[in-house]
Parts: sequence; C-alpha cells; structure tokens
Amino acid sequence: MDIRPTDAAVDRVIPHAHKFALTNILQRLQPNVHRWDADVVFSVEALKAATGWAPQFTFDQAVEHTYDWWRNSDFPDTVEQDFGFEDEILAMIRP
Repeated sequence: MDIRPTDAAVDRVIPHAHKFALTNILQRLQPNVHRWDADVVFSVEALKAATGWAPQFTFDQAVEHTYDWWRNSDFPDTVEQDFGFEDEILAMIRP
C-alpha cells in the first residue's frame, strides 16, 4: 500500500501552506506528510530562524554532557549493556 500523498493532493495543500507555518519548522515524519523514500536531514536552523531560539549546547557539548551524566549515575553499575548486535554491524561494515 502506497500511503504517500498524490501530486493532486499536494497541489491542494500548497496554497494553504502559509496558514500552517509551524509545519514548516517541524520535521515531516508523519506518513501522511513525509515521503518515506526521500532523505531527511534534522536541523534546528528553521526553528532558530523562526523563533530566535538558540540551543544551550552544541551537538558535541550535548553528547559530552549526556555521557558525563550517564557515567556519574548508577547506570553503568546497575544496567547490563550488551553491545553484541552493534559489534556485529560494525564487523560487517569495517574492511
């Protein structure tokens, strides 16, 4: 079943797109909005431009902050981590 909108359906929506400015900010991940065979790039640039908002951390800082939080929590000692599946994937893609 193809759930992507037809060109005719898209043409009916386009004249009203200005009424839904928020939909231009949010990523289009719903099956009725996003064409699943298209690439998706996640970015906060549209949100920043539309609202003047700025993230508190860069991506690298956020990852470091999250990792520090995880290491300082009791998760490393109380949660069993099994990375076997990820190791199999890495073994398949590494030369």
